[in-house]
Amino acid sequence: MAVDYLARKSNVGLSFKPTWGSAGDIGGTLPASPAKTLLVDPAQLKPSIALVREELQLTSAAGLMAEAARSITDYSSGVHRFSVGGTVLRDQLPLFLFLSLLKATETDDTVSEPDDFQQVFVPWAETGIPDFTDPFNPASSASPNTKVPVCSLIVDYMAGHNAGAQFFNDAIINSLNLTLNVNNSGIARFLNFTAEFAAANVVENRNGTDSTFPTAPAIVTYNNATPFTFTLAGTVSYSGCFKTYGLSINNNVTTDCRTTGGRANNFRISPEIMVDFTIPCNDTTDTLAGGLLAGTEQTITLSTGTSLSPGYLNIVAKGALVGNLERIIENNVWVYKGQLKCEKPASGSMLTVTVCSLTQLLVTP
Repeated sequence: MAVDYLARKSNVGLSFKPTWGSAGDIGGTLPASPAKTLLVDPAQLKPSIALVREELQLTSAAGLMAEAARSITDYSSGVHRFSVGGTVLRDQLPLFLFLSLLKATETDDTVSEPDDFQQVFVPWAETGIPDFTDPFNPASSASPNTKVPVCSLIVDYMAGHNAGAQFFNDAIINSLNLTLNVNNSGIARFLNFTAEFAAANVVENRNGTDSTFPTAPAIVTYNNATPFTFTLAGTVSYSGCFKTYGLSINNNVTTDCRTTGGRANNFRISPEIMVDFTIPCNDTTDTLAGGLLAGTEQTITLSTGTSLSPGYLNIVAKGALVGNLERIIENNVWVYKGQLKCEKPASGSMLTVTVCSLTQLLVTP
């Protein structure tokens, strides 16, 4: 009799990949057991394999219908996608930020107990073109801001079944979305996320028993015991009540060139970063519409916790308002619903995200 497997017992693991290409894949020089275990919503585990089935259009066909002898299947030349989502966990967030923004500096706060680490993430693409063929290695790189990260993912859907695992190699995050609605209740009021990985290679039906998953991160959420603060500076100076907040990082990953086997030999990215927000429309914020038309630089900051203490999260986004600054009715009063397009300012970064957690990126050998 066939055995069913509980979705919530699935395992998802991640390892930074110190070598680009097939030689550094899981089963090659990379162990089948991941360095990190990820906790995500099983309902949001969605692989999207770039598989193409096509028929060669040739003469002397039998008829109108596709013929198996003239058809080919190609799954090696595309960019494979893998989506995850759920509640943002403190010790998982640095991994997602690093694999989407691609550059970080790290401080080891050795004073505290347990030992915690604070990273500052900024977009690599602000100052250059990332080269994924020479990736970050946690054990030998001098700093996480000198080389971009690449990872492999292990998805063990059947919790140890002989053919129930899936490997994604040479992967980065194509898109990352952080969303917060402080008026929601229960889990929905926590900081939540969705992320889509882009991978150059996928391997199906692997043996899940080959992988040992390390201890999962602690379940420590954001916007639980400690609330967020929201500030807006530019056209107006506003600090106070906010309804919703969303940060969207979209790298628009494509391939550079491909090997004769079809696998990407590098990635190219064209990042876009946006911040969506909803705040009260009152006598302080009512001049925002003028700033939209003038293109005045705005700075939006979302923050919680204390620097160098686990749980600290500070997101500073700089840019100009775009689209329509909507006035909508919520609970019988007007609110502003706006969007900020992040743009590199004259000095500093368009986006700076500072996180303090128990997660260390740079591992001293």
